[in-house]
Amino acid sequence: MSTVNGFLRLTRTQALLDLRDSAQLLLPLGLPLLILTMNAMGDSATRPSRDHSGRTFLDVTLMPMTLLMIISMLALIFLPTNMAQSRQLGVLRRLSVTPVRPIALLVAQTVTNLLTSVLGICLALIVGATAFDAGMPENVLTSVLVFVLVAFAMYGLGLLVAALAPSPNVVVAAGFVLFFGTMAIGGGLGDPDSLPAALRSVGEYLPYGAGLKALGATWAGAAPELTHLVSLLVAGVAGSVVAALTFRWE
Repeated sequence: MSTVNGFLRLTRTQALLDLRDSAQLLLPLGLPLLILTMNAMGDSATRPSRDHSGRTFLDVTLMPMTLLMIISMLALIFLPTNMAQSRQLGVLRRLSVTPVRPIALLVAQTVTNLLTSVLGICLALIVGATAFDAGMPENVLTSVLVFVLVAFAMYGLGLLVAALAPSPNVVVAAGFVLFFGTMAIGGGLGDPDSLPAALRSVGEYLPYGAGLKALGATWAGAAPELTHLVSLLVAGVAGSVVAALTFRWE
């Protein structure tokens, strides 16, 4: 019971620290909504309103892309940056002499960050539905399960960056490179068919590309490909395990 109470207190402390620095949330929450709004407004003027299945481009592409962007930015940039700052300020060193285990801190950071992701996702869904008549996923349960798997993969990579990067500056640089790099070759910045075949194949099975494909499929009412789900699972397991094994207090 004491272990559970300690973990809950640790999670609460992390949540309060995030709220005190809420200005950082403007980028991971505000930028995806801005991109969604700009693309949705342009899409309504350039694309047919609905396809043969009754779904719009906004439904099957823009909404999944926006939600994936929120999760990715928080997992790959926001989470590891907070961890690196805590390490630099000596917070982690002070925790190292307490009964707190590294895995508990990693989980607490992830939980508070996930709550922020849920907030961002809810805002995006509300904006999409009320402002642009975006439809919800055809299979809600499958979509939720895919979201969990996507989050697992992204946060696994984010924890890996947090564990390995030596300083906050390196963390920010690595996070942005990882975020924009996987997004660029995974279809987040345009049609992936314009990329070289080899690069397109790699991008499709990295977490961003695999997540975008899987989420798009569930939104359209189709079953996501098993290879994409396996790619997400492998990324999450590998990132989380290596992060736990290589975690440094200082």
